[in-house]
Amino acid sequence: MHHRKKSLALLVAATIFIVAGYILLYVTPAEKLGSCAKLGGTCKIDCSLGERRIGSCGEMSCCIPLTSSIVAPKFTEAVSKRDISICALLTPDLKKQCEILVFDSISSDLALKYNDISHCDEIIDEGIRDSCIQQIAFKSGDKSLCSGIESESAFDKCIMHFALKARDWQICANEIVRKIDVDLCLKQIAVALKSIDICSQMSLEPEKADCLLRVELALNSENNVDCSIIGRENCESTKGCRQVLVTDPLEELKDVYAGCARDARYFCESTNGKWIVEDEFLEISETCNCGNRAYYAGYGCFDCAGFTYSKADCLRRLQRNS
Repeated sequence: MHHRKKSLALLVAATIFIVAGYILLYVTPAEKLGSCAKLGGTCKIDCSLGERRIGSCGEMSCCIPLTSSIVAPKFTEAVSKRDISICALLTPDLKKQCEILVFDSISSDLALKYNDISHCDEIIDEGIRDSCIQQIAFKSGDKSLCSGIESESAFDKCIMHFALKARDWQICANEIVRKIDVDLCLKQIAVALKSIDICSQMSLEPEKADCLLRVELALNSENNVDCSIIGRENCESTKGCRQVLVTDPLEELKDVYAGCARDARYFCESTNGKWIVEDEFLEISETCNCGNRAYYAGYGCFDCAGFTYSKADCLRRLQRNS
């Protein structure tokens, strides 16, 4: 009798699951399904490998296949010039994606130009929409706007920006979603405040060890500038910082600004190291010669006697460099 009851319970559960699936499919508004189809997408519960999400179909995702669009010259030209007419020259599968990105890029431009988040709401591509909201949040200084971001990683990045600005580790602990992002946020504030205690709030042991190391580097450094929170307009003029440039295929392979980072050469030479540039087989390598001291990229040369928590790491690095 017990087995019969168990079998009956399983049958009921399975039936509920199947019915729920049909409800999810047929309750989804027809206009949502139609809009996804017009964009060259398919409504699915989850996008498969080789697809990306560009929107929603009620509770489902609108998925389109990834293509080699990045290497299509006309595609990149259309997006970089914000010219929808160029999309007409592409194959049908690329044309739809091209039109989406051109219109989305224009909406993002308008949002930033007029500091108006309503233009972000018009964007179909989830990645561009999240980026648009994030930039408006940064520009306006309004942390509450981060709540409109769908991607967990993009949301965390938005919250982290405000936590670092305020140097408030409790924002990291209470508002960031992903555990690894919480630790990353805590680490950056710990380094900025040179606080060993904040490192102890971290949950991932490898990240906690790295936090202790970087706090000790900060404690032994004269210039503890946090380049990551400095805006583009002030990056080059801030001592110890440099602009990071990357090649962006959607901008016709031009180098575009990708953030502000610590200048390794500056910190090497400011700690009495010698910056070495070598050209081998058409590849340029750059490093710092610290002599009988340990080298930490982006921080410079250090005497291991100045470390407490990370002395073993420093000695291993010194031995490896000798």
